[in-house]
Amino acid sequence: LNFLIRKFRGDWKLKQIMEILAEIYEILRNSRKKPAVVLCGDLNSQPHSSLVQFLLNKKFDLSGIRARDIAQVNSSS
Repeated sequence: LNFLIRKFRGDWKLKQIMEILAEIYEILRNSRKKPAVVLCGDLNSQPHSSLVQFLLNKKFDLSGIRARDIAQVNSSS
């Protein structure tokens, strides 16, 4: 799976992450054995970005965040 690369479309990246998590949830929910799941990659985002923090902390505060700033990508990227 390849995430959207457009640096200022963090809202799309969030949607993609939500879809992936929903798919993983369904796989785990429908499996008798609970397979290990490894989600890796840089998500085309900075480590301190809201996207990465969402995955680490299981919560997402969008208060005051513009859609283009969700991934917090360097403008030189």
